Amino acid sequence: MSEKLMKLGIERETAYLYFVRDGAVWRIARSEEAENRMPELVNQAGARMSSKHVLYLDADGDISRVLRSATPEKPRPKKSPYAPTAVGEEPAGKKAAAKRAKARRQARKTAAKKPAKTAAKKPAKTAAKKPAKTAAKKQAKTAAKKPAKTAAKTAAKTAAKTAAKTAAKTAAKKQAKTAAKKQAKPAAKTA
Repeated sequence: MSEKLMKLGIERETAYLYFVRDGAVWRIARSEEAENRMPELVNQAGARMSSKHVLYLDADGDISRVLRSATPEKPRPKKSPYAPTAVGEEPAGKKAAAKRAKARRQARKTAAKKPAKTAAKKPAKTAAKKPAKTAAKKQAKTAAKKPAKTAAKTAAKTAAKTAAKTAAKTAAKKQAKTAAKKQAKPAAKTA
């Protein structure tokens, strides 16, 4: 897995983070509160850097190397839409999903806050727009939610309204057809 390149025997201090850059061993203070947060040179080792390997300071204080997981010779995968765009930013795909989830939560909250009166009016309005079958389904759903007396009253009212509207529509269609036929007959006799 890993192999030692150079035996240096550097004694590590817990307050510092050690790394290898350009063949030299450097260290930087771990805490952000430290006065001197600049990297400082520990040892100019002169280790040869390679694009295939990662160099690091091991537990013994020696420079070791390990093979990189994705070498530059291999084709790199294309950037996915979920890849982070900048340091600290969330990926674009996750942002959109988070916005949709937030919108859904807000919609649920506002629906819960609405008074029961407006919820009771909605089934009657939609029943007038849709056929009687869908109105019956909605009535069954509301009947399960409301007390039996009010559910029976609303069901009867909406059923009567839908029946009256459908009867009025069919009567208007029949009158229009008969009027069109009457106008067509005198025109045929004169010609």
